[in-house]
Amino acid sequence: MTPAVLLSHIPLDHPGAGSLATGVTENLEQPELRAWLEGRTTLDHAARVGWAKEQVIRLEIRSTFFEDQAGGARADLGELALREADAMPAQLLHQRVRSSEHEMSQADLGLAFTERRLERLLGADR
Repeated sequence: MTPAVLLSHIPLDHPGAGSLATGVTENLEQPELRAWLEGRTTLDHAARVGWAKEQVIRLEIRSTFFEDQAGGARADLGELALREADAMPAQLLHQRVRSSEHEMSQADLGLAFTERRLERLLGADR
């Protein structure tokens, strides 16, 4: 078994697992490690910056998608919620709003972390 395969089985978020335990830098995320193991990326600085930039774009799109979903569900609720708040269609729309808002907050959180990581990676260029 190659060392890279062994490294992929050590969770990066494991308590006490830092760069020494995993053999990779502390700011390497699991999806990026998996992409490296699968040969889809490298771990040089330029590739890591590119990976982070792509991640920012994906998360911005994801956040916008869920924001649109929540907005659409809120618009659909409008008068229906006033007339039939306890009806199944209104309850399903409320659930869709809650679900979309949760997914949007998760995407926004991931985006904030990724933007911060990208800023640190770009700061290493200077």
